[in-house]
Parts: sequence; C-alpha cells; structure tokens
Amino acid sequence: MTDENRRYVLIGTAGHVDHGKTALVKMLTGCETDTLKEEKERGLTIDLGFAPCELRGDLLACMVDVPGHEKFIRNMVAGASGIDAVLLVVAADDSVMPQTIEHLRIVELLGITRGMVAVTKIDMVDEELRELVVEEVSEFLQGTLLENAPICPVSSTTGEGFEDLWLALIEVVDSCMDRPVEGIFRMPVERVFSPPGFGTVITGMPFSGKTAVGDRLEMLPQAEKGRLRGLQVYGRKSDVGWAGQCLAMNVTDINHREVLRGNVLATPGYLSPTKMVECRLEMLPGADRPLKHQAPVRFHTGTSEIMGRVFYLDHERLGPGESGLMQFRAEEDLIVAPGDRFVIRQYSPVVTIGGGRVLRPSKRKVKRFKDGVIRELTALEDVLDDPVRLVEYQLDRAATSIRVDALTRQCYLPAARAEEIVADLVEGGRAVRLAGGLLASARTLASVAARVTGALTTFHAATPLRLGQEPNALKKALVDESALVDAALASLQARGEIVCAGGLLALTSHQVTMSPDEEAMALKVSEALCDACVSPPDVARLAGDFSCEESEIRTILDALVDRGDLVRLSETFYAHRSGEQTARKLLIDWLKDKGQIGVVDYRDLLQASRKYVYAWLDHFDRLGVTYRAENLRHLKHGGDS
Repeated sequence: MTDENRRYVLIGTAGHVDHGKTALVKMLTGCETDTLKEEKERGLTIDLGFAPCELRGDLLACMVDVPGHEKFIRNMVAGASGIDAVLLVVAADDSVMPQTIEHLRIVELLGITRGMVAVTKIDMVDEELRELVVEEVSEFLQGTLLENAPICPVSSTTGEGFEDLWLALIEVVDSCMDRPVEGIFRMPVERVFSPPGFGTVITGMPFSGKTAVGDRLEMLPQAEKGRLRGLQVYGRKSDVGWAGQCLAMNVTDINHREVLRGNVLATPGYLSPTKMVECRLEMLPGADRPLKHQAPVRFHTGTSEIMGRVFYLDHERLGPGESGLMQFRAEEDLIVAPGDRFVIRQYSPVVTIGGGRVLRPSKRKVKRFKDGVIRELTALEDVLDDPVRLVEYQLDRAATSIRVDALTRQCYLPAARAEEIVADLVEGGRAVRLAGGLLASARTLASVAARVTGALTTFHAATPLRLGQEPNALKKALVDESALVDAALASLQARGEIVCAGGLLALTSHQVTMSPDEEAMALKVSEALCDACVSPPDVARLAGDFSCEESEIRTILDALVDRGDLVRLSETFYAHRSGEQTARKLLIDWLKDKGQIGVVDYRDLLQASRKYVYAWLDHFDRLGVTYRAENLRHLKHGGDS
C-alpha cells in the first residue's frame, strides 16, 4: 500500500513519572523510545521518543512517548502539541498522581479531544486494588475529554490485557480526524543533528500542510532558506511528508549548528518573527489563584518555551476557570500562526495554569478595553477553523481591495487553495475581482456603492442644475481607491441606480429643471458668451454684468456646460461652443500648414490677449487636439477629427 493511501495518526502518551509509559509503548510497537544514554542509565524518559505502531495495513499510528517527570514538562508540551489523541497512563500501584493531573490538563488546553486510558502494572497489584484504581481513574476523568474513553488494565510485563488495549487503540485512532494538509507546511523543530555525509537533518511533527523532496523551505526565526534533499516518514524513505506524520528531513543550505528546538521549518514567505500575539486564554479550574495583568509567564507553543508577560484586553485579571482575550508580549521571537495552541505555566513556582489559542501575531501593542479590537478578535476566533470563512473575514476586514497573493499570506494558505476559495466566492457573489489583479468582498463593494450614491445625492442637492458629477471629482470626494470605485459604479449602473451621460455621473432619479427666471438668465449668459466668441468675459465680470453672486452665475454656467452649449476653459473662463469651433479651426488649419505654433502666432490668429491664448491652448491639450513640446504646440495624431 502506498503512503498516500495510508492514514497516519499521532498518539501521545501522558502520565506521571514511572507509571510505565515507555514500557507500554515498547509493548505496542516493539521499539525502545529511551535512546539517550542518561535515559537508559536512570530508567527515566527525559526527551521525546517516537515509535511507529502498525495497527492495520491502512492505519499507522506513531506513538510519542513523553517524559512524565515535572522537570521535563517543557518536553512533554512539545510532544503533545502535535498529537491527534492521548494515551493516558496510570499505574495500578500508584493511581492518579500530580503529573497525571497536569498532563491531562495540558492535553485539554492543546485542544486534543480523543484518547484512552491504560492502567498499567496490574501484575503488581491484586484484583481488588486493580478494580479500585480503575474506579478512581473513572471518577477522576469525569468532566474531562476522557470522560467516556475506554479504560484498559494492562501489564507490559506479562502481556495481560494487551488484546483489549490494542482493539481500543484501533477504535480511538479510527475516530481521529485527518490533520489538515491544505495549509502551508509548518513543522516545529523537535531535534536537529548532522550525520556524516548527510548535512542537516531536522525531525518533528508538522502542524499543517505537506512538503515534497525538492521543495524550498525556510528556517525561522533565522530566515535561512534551504531545499529538501531527502525525507523519511517513520524511518522509511518517502518523497512526500505531511501533517500527522513524524518526519526526518534532510535540508541543504541550513547550518545545523544554528538550528534550535523551538525554531520552525515552513513554506517560505508566510511566517515572520514577532514578539507579540493576541490570544484567547483559558485558566485552569484548578489554578490556585488569579493571574494578574502584566504577570510574567512561561509560554509554550510548538516545541518552544518563551518567557513574557500577559496583557489582558477585556479583563482586569483572570481567575481559575475563567477565559479572556490577552496580548502576550514575549522576551524572544515567536513563530506562530492563527489557531496555534499554547500552554502557559507560572513563572515561579513552575506549574501549569492555563492555555488557549493564538488568534493572530501582532506588530503593535494593543490598548485595553477597546470595543473594536475585542469585536475583531472575537470574529476572527469564530472563523479560524474554516478556511473559506477566514478568507471572507480577511476580505471584509481589509475594507478595501487586496491582492490575492497578500490575502493568501494573511490566511496562511497555499496559493492554489486560496485561488480555489476565491473563485468559489466570486462565483457565489460574495467577492468581486477588480482591475489590476485586485479582489474585494461583496460587503466592501456594497459599502463603497452606498458611499457613491450618498456622494451623488449630496452633489445633486448642492447643484440641482448640474446633470451630474465628473467621475474624477467623485473619486476625489470619496477618497477610495479607483479600482474599487470603478467596480461600484459598474455595479450601480448594471442595477440601473445611476447613469453616465455626457461623461457625467448621476442618480437615475435626478432630473434638471430650471425655473423660468433661471432659463431666462441662461439664455442671456449664452448669448453674451456667443457674442464674445474667443475672448469671453471671466466669471467675476459676468456676475457683475448680470448683478448676481459669482456662485449663482457659476451654477448657470455649469448647467450650460452640461447641456453642451458652453465649454469650461478653466475655473475663470467659460466659452460658447461657437467660440470653441472658431478657435479650433484656426489652430488646426495653421498646424496642418506650418506643423507647429507658438503663443505669439496663436495670439495673432485669435486677435486676443495672452490670457485667452494660454486658456485655449491648454484646453486643446486636454482634449488631445494638440500636444506641447517645450514652448510649441503640435497637432496630435487624430486630434483634428
């Protein structure tokens, strides 16, 4: 059977020191997981051990043997961070002990929902005590993730109870959900070494994604890039590895001396070091006292332990069993992604007091009790486990357009998967593609469209005699990016809510109606400008001639421009269409004959002062009739049409 057709599940042991975890793993797998010299000499698991357990031809579990001693809780958290289910081990001659309790609490904080219990060393107690311990364990598990889990008495020495344990393990493993492989590849470094002739080898359990031989990978926080030269899955050579497996990766161009446990090997371009993360923190019900604001803690995530302080965002403090939002500010670089689980332990004495989920890395300190921040984090928390909803959330949060590649990085998704989600959102009308490879949510587009109609409503109210507003003036008033406004305009026109006539935008409901007095004034102004031909009076003079305010005469002038009777040369001068035709013909005829024209020549043609000459030349430049080269104008191709 090929690796692609097999299911791989990670099972982590948990329990008090010397309760028989390592012996149980050896019985299940035939593998000795205590490989360090100190472990063999002391009979004590110090670091993590890994052993494949072939349950069926299509089902392979990797047993992660974690240390039980309180001094090695950091290593225990590192091992538990990547597991799919827990095998809680309780010795029949000892029953529930302090690390039994702490390990189970840690597993719950890390979001593990499946598991079973092995009551070991039953060969060392009589039947009555065995039954008593099973009963005590059952009572202890009430209200925990293992409340309804199978409890299997077993002896790693005699093999008694092994068959029941094996069948229960298969049942638990079958119930585990497959690890998501659609995300980017991320693997916290468990161990690094350099066998002679092989370069750097890095081991660990990926949190998400998949990788293949030949892929480029990045070591963080060092930001060193290398290529995956070789790969082993559970000690067997493979071309591909993914979340839910134990991997040993031979990576080129990365110096093994610079790599530490707690570093992260990942798909390049997504993760970056941060010293601040916003999180949901849940305090353990058994914590002995509240955790204060700014309290120092030990923050465990992946295979790292980092010191830092807790800064609450919605509480003054958190008591036992309480939950709240916080920003963790670390003393060293963190490499995390939204959704990562973490455990916090008290700075001193060192005991586990809580944990939760990372919501997002942060670049700035967040102020406390800000309603907008709290709503934003709560909304993000709600969509973390659904890539489609996460993409929609990030689109909405952008409140503007965004490039698909930027959205891909924000959601920690491979480009192909992100594009697949985007295509579905666009097809379903929940997102829109814009010019220039940009993307926006339908909600964002609707918001901009509402601002467009609002701006036009305001414009019509202020200038009722205008047919509409120039698009550039509208965009300037909205202060939104052009591509998004263009998409909103197209949407509004398609729905028949606005029209574009004569290059002006207006609400469909808008109609221009002049009063008799305004019509009379418009006629007089038009006649005056027609008589003036190429040398029209400026706005101030017109207002004086007609005994009105400049704002009133300008309203009439703009309305006549909209009708097509006048042209606007500048903020100062308006001219009649007949005057424009005269000025254009004189200019084009000269240019066709001479090839170029200067200000003096055009002044002589128009027989007008320089202020009109400059105004007309700039006007024809804007229209594309001419173009300027130094101080001369030339006829633009097609400009005489």
